[in-house]
Amino acid sequence: MTKYTTEQLWAMKRASDLQLGYDKPTYTKEESDKLKGKKKAIILPGNGIKEIETMWYPWMKANLEKKGIPTILTAFPDPDVAKEDIWKGFVVQCLGADEHTILIGHSSGAACTERLLADLHVHGAVIVSGCHTDLGDENEAASGYFARPWDWEKMKTGADWIIQIHSTDDHLVPFSEGKFVAEKINSEFHKLEGYGHCQADEIPELWAAVEKKL
Repeated sequence: MTKYTTEQLWAMKRASDLQLGYDKPTYTKEESDKLKGKKKAIILPGNGIKEIETMWYPWMKANLEKKGIPTILTAFPDPDVAKEDIWKGFVVQCLGADEHTILIGHSSGAACTERLLADLHVHGAVIVSGCHTDLGDENEAASGYFARPWDWEKMKTGADWIIQIHSTDDHLVPFSEGKFVAEKINSEFHKLEGYGHCQADEIPELWAAVEKKL
């Protein structure tokens, strides 16, 4: 899945913490080990974020943990480009994504979630503002997610359930991109309006869809 060792990925994650201004690790190997093989959720952020407690991420974490689902919200290694071989390796090798895990990916994190659906089986997947092309963006092209065809058939069976949400006025990822993915993988697709690239502090429609699966 990746050319990097688990130790290398943790080291890159620590470097990301420092890059984002966190003196203390935003998540540790010891914390991860406690959740190995247990029910949990992992939030995969978009690239280029400057802090972890941003947008709807902490709100979603709080909602899930009220339901008794430990939720990992942490800095990711390589936060600006979000290279596939680094992010997928980090999610699986370091954060322990497995059949008990709900993956919640936004933007670049959604692209990572989509690729992971073809590589392993998870309990649930939430794709927020997802896409299937690099949209002509050099940074997105450099991430690696869009350099080869998608295995739609494998992705369909990569989770017990798959939810997608996308706003019609998304200014970064056209609505048609998300709709195309939804049609290919038969996800439960939720059309939103007025949320742009889904960067609000709260998205009630998102939580309502997720809560029904818990």
